[in-house]
Amino acid sequence: MFIKKVTNRKAGKTYISYSLVKSKRIEGVSRHINILDLGSLAGLGVEKHKALANRMTRLICNQLDILTEEGLDKEIEEKFQYFYRRLIKKQLERAPIETERTDKKEIAEVDLNSFESVDSKEIGGEWLCYQSFEELGLAGFLSEGLGFNSNEVAISLLSLIGRMLHPASELGTARWLNENSAAFELVCPASGPVDRKRLTNATLLLYPDKDQIEDFISGKVDDILGLEDKYFLYDLTNTHFEGSAIGCEKAKFGRNKQKRNDCRQITLGLLTDSNGLPKRSRYYPGNIGEITTFDNVLNDLEKVAKGNKPVIVMDSGIASGDNLKKALSRGFDYICVSRSGHRDLLEQVNEDELKTFINKSKEEVKTQFFDSEVFYEKDGIQHCQKERIYTLKPRQKEARKLP
Repeated sequence: MFIKKVTNRKAGKTYISYSLVKSKRIEGVSRHINILDLGSLAGLGVEKHKALANRMTRLICNQLDILTEEGLDKEIEEKFQYFYRRLIKKQLERAPIETERTDKKEIAEVDLNSFESVDSKEIGGEWLCYQSFEELGLAGFLSEGLGFNSNEVAISLLSLIGRMLHPASELGTARWLNENSAAFELVCPASGPVDRKRLTNATLLLYPDKDQIEDFISGKVDDILGLEDKYFLYDLTNTHFEGSAIGCEKAKFGRNKQKRNDCRQITLGLLTDSNGLPKRSRYYPGNIGEITTFDNVLNDLEKVAKGNKPVIVMDSGIASGDNLKKALSRGFDYICVSRSGHRDLLEQVNEDELKTFINKSKEEVKTQFFDSEVFYEKDGIQHCQKERIYTLKPRQKEARKLP
């Protein structure tokens, strides 16, 4: 076996890749049989290709390897272990499934003390993530729906696994994937082991299609679980940067919820269903007012509502009078914490009409309902909508809900 150089031309550019091949005489003619595509073999010098081919040949042909651990080239061994795993996976995928069972017993004695751990890595979380991707059909959507090639799909899935199981910098995630995780046993990019540059490029490749990916995943989850939600929750938070973040246009100084007002930050907005499953996500400049993000929420809500009349749940930071009228004008009901004190209603509380319930904190809460009217404009016509105000005691807090 040997490594063969393959040259391809596309769009006026020349691309070079390598394949592991073997020579075989067929009908008197010597031909090259492709064993495994090796990609670009980035980072491995041409002078080491022969050594890598010899290493692969010895193991594939069950030949005794006289090299000791000290005698192995670390760079060659890293590539060999990766491509050998890919070869095993390729053979397993092509192997026929045995449907016949046999009652014949084959018994062999094994010395348990002879076992030696050569390459121990984590697989549990990776397998769960991979099963989820398979259930959602995410790889097929990235390739067929967004036009990703097979290598881009593989690196994107590895990046997502890293974000879910080992959220860190691209450098830290790449190190974890290559050294501690068995994710490569499940997803094998043709370009070989990942580094921080490839993970960064995967993020840059995924982000422009974020809305389409969220639409796809949200729809698939609803179909799989049979969800038809009427209530949607929306809120914002922020996260700050320890560094200067000068290169990030949306990193601005603002009111920080972790009291780090000395750092630049960005604001994150998330729309979820009543089960807490994300539907839409956005990020804004760190100094943006929460009220000004509401138009985007209503646009996202129209897409996920699927023609139903949804109810949006939000806190007082977003529920201004103008925003509530916008929601009504677009056909959305709401549940929110009131921004006003409603002192006039507190003065009208009748102790005999208070209703009592126990909240999640095992506290007794008393409330009284008051009906009010909201006037808003829709299609140039003035409308009036009744709303119900719940006046809570003894905390003196108010919440609104449309009937």
